[in-house]
Amino acid sequence: MQKILIVDDEPMMLRIAKKILSSKYEIVCASSGEEAIGLFESEKPDMVLSDLLMPEMDGYELHTILQEKTSESVPIMFMTADESDESESHGFEIGAA
Repeated sequence: MQKILIVDDEPMMLRIAKKILSSKYEIVCASSGEEAIGLFESEKPDMVLSDLLMPEMDGYELHTILQEKTSESVPIMFMTADESDESESHGFEIGAA
């Protein structure tokens, strides 16, 4: 079973995403970018589903750090309430889906 690391600072969003995806994927959850980095290294997920706007470390920074920690491309998809074109284009520029 493929493993997805879900990262969101909102506990309700973590629970919702986990509930939706857990029937088809093994789910690991993190409530911060820092926690996600540790889990990424220990759990080796197949994909990261991350909130874009989080305190202390946003999704862009998290993605950059994860890419630096592995020689393989890290598939990442961002979730955000930010509807700006700039957020979307910046995400695509750094390799997000």
